[in-house]
Amino acid sequence: METLATNVTPPIERLRSIVLDPSRDLSLHAQLRNALQRMITEDFEDRARFYSETQLIDALGISQGTVRRALTDLANTGLILRKRAQATFVQKKPQLSFPRKLAVFVVDYRSANIARSLSTLHAACVDQGIEMLPLYTYQGQHLNKAYKQLNFPPTEGAVVILGHPTATTYELEQALSERHYQFVTIDTLLPNQRGHFVGPDNDTGVRLAIEHLTQLGHRRIALLVCEPDNANTRARIAAFTRYTQALGATHSLIHDCKMVPWDRAYDAGRKAIAEIWALPSATRPTALFAVSDMGALGAMKWLLEQGVRIPGDISIIGFDGIDTGAVCHPALTSILQPYEQIITETIRLAKVPVTHPEQVIIKPTLLQRESTGPASAP
Repeated sequence: METLATNVTPPIERLRSIVLDPSRDLSLHAQLRNALQRMITEDFEDRARFYSETQLIDALGISQGTVRRALTDLANTGLILRKRAQATFVQKKPQLSFPRKLAVFVVDYRSANIARSLSTLHAACVDQGIEMLPLYTYQGQHLNKAYKQLNFPPTEGAVVILGHPTATTYELEQALSERHYQFVTIDTLLPNQRGHFVGPDNDTGVRLAIEHLTQLGHRRIALLVCEPDNANTRARIAAFTRYTQALGATHSLIHDCKMVPWDRAYDAGRKAIAEIWALPSATRPTALFAVSDMGALGAMKWLLEQGVRIPGDISIIGFDGIDTGAVCHPALTSILQPYEQIITETIRLAKVPVTHPEQVIIKPTLLQRESTGPASAP
């Protein structure tokens, strides 16, 4: 029979650095579990004796039930081994080179941006021999149903949260953290991120767009906003305000499409540009920057139907770089999201334990096509 070593346990004073906050949304036992998991990773050797229930209760002043639930969670994930009538020991296991399965909570399969991310992720999974399980939340309305379809334990794979709004992302991260799943969130960065995050550098993307337009002489630029509560949209609005002021486009404006959740950005773009184009010609923008390509394409379609020349009368630039933008006429200038890099980093982080969540921000590039040109008016 294998004998576990009894290496020296870190001093009991180390426990007193743990702070548990009853006012947090995360339960006390989950807070304790996460703190102990970090300690195991950082302070303990494999097979070292772990703290006893009594030591944890005395040091932290918490109930036996809270301690027992936290230790049970750690035992279920294989980080500790509890031996009756003996002691509890740390049990560090070698990390798998990659997860065997990858579940993906998908916000809205109708979105061109989400579809591009999902297809790129699927190709990467096929290439690396990972089984991908899409779990459609259908615009967030069937979150619980999708969650119940997560049919493998944390030891067999990881989870990706793709493109959900802030509230839904928070709910998913909390549930996955409670059940000890390894997960990576794409696009929606929360203030207190529980897992790894990968997303585009919105600040750089907006700067590239405004630099491009101002170099063409545009000083009146309209930002077409869809889903203003989206985390990426908020970041792009803030960057737009900053860079239009810094680069001399001081007569610019922000137009909210008043798009309710899950409306089509294409239709919202058509409606919004009609309102913008009704402005007096002296104040009408000479360039339009949409926070998504689909919003830009909707606006472009309406303008062309009115006989407006693009880019002769107005320049248009989007954000995403979806394939549809290349086949319309004129081809849409856009800020190209680095889909392949985002997915490569997502797969990499799916292998990394979430002891200290990582944030990977990837810079987009300007994809200059036919829909932008010199300003039509000073």
